[in-house]
Amino acid sequence: MKIIFHIFCLLAGLTLCGCIYDVPLVEKATIPVDPALTGMWQFIPEGGEEVDPDEKMQVLPFSANEYVVIYPSEKDDMHFRAYPIQLDDLLLVQLEWLEAASKMEDRYHVCRYTLDDGILTVETLNNSVVESGITDSKALCETLLANRDNPDLFEDSGRYRKLKE
Repeated sequence: MKIIFHIFCLLAGLTLCGCIYDVPLVEKATIPVDPALTGMWQFIPEGGEEVDPDEKMQVLPFSANEYVVIYPSEKDDMHFRAYPIQLDDLLLVQLEWLEAASKMEDRYHVCRYTLDDGILTVETLNNSVVESGITDSKALCETLLANRDNPDLFEDSGRYRKLKE
């Protein structure tokens, strides 16, 4: 099975600028995690910029179907529950920002990712295509699937390189 659940890693980095939802696409984690995604990932800046050694993301296995993603922020580290999901033929990663869970709002993120030649590329769901005001999981899934062929469905790509253990 071709694994494309690498998106969750980038999602953590992109969640600050990505589309955030009050409801999940999928409530239950049922797809096994990809061990290739676990480890420490260094953000790769746009061409010519220097690497910031503090822009790292750690992905840890939590269960057979879930990861914990730890991403540094200016104040404290951000912690996410991440798990691969599949909607029809779309393989995605859903993240739940754990610090926002107590507020019960603005806590879910959806990404897609690729892992090629050791580079993890993550894109977030585009708020202009699938608006963040959707408050029903079924409606969120339907809207995403209705726009699956839209080339602007995902945006804000970020790239990461896995650091040696």
